[in-house]
Amino acid sequence: MSDALVAARPRSKSKFTPKQIACFYVKPYLTEDGGPTGLQVCKACGKTRKNAFKTGYTNLVSHVKSDHGNFEVEMEAASTVAAGTLLPW
Repeated sequence: MSDALVAARPRSKSKFTPKQIACFYVKPYLTEDGGPTGLQVCKACGKTRKNAFKTGYTNLVSHVKSDHGNFEVEMEAASTVAAGTLLPW
């Protein structure tokens, strides 16, 4: 038996859920007729990502985290403006 330990990669502690991140940064990419394409477009940079209905947010969130490193700061700023505060009710 091997004595080597496999170090688990620590999970990032985001202040926002994957759904919140995806809803803030992406929107559906629609055809000219308004029909679905199966793609999502980033509101910040315009890049498209594939995301099938009910498959989760991994692909979308990985784009946000890799291309928009300050996403938490931007989301907090937008939350503060919209709600006037970040403190719980």
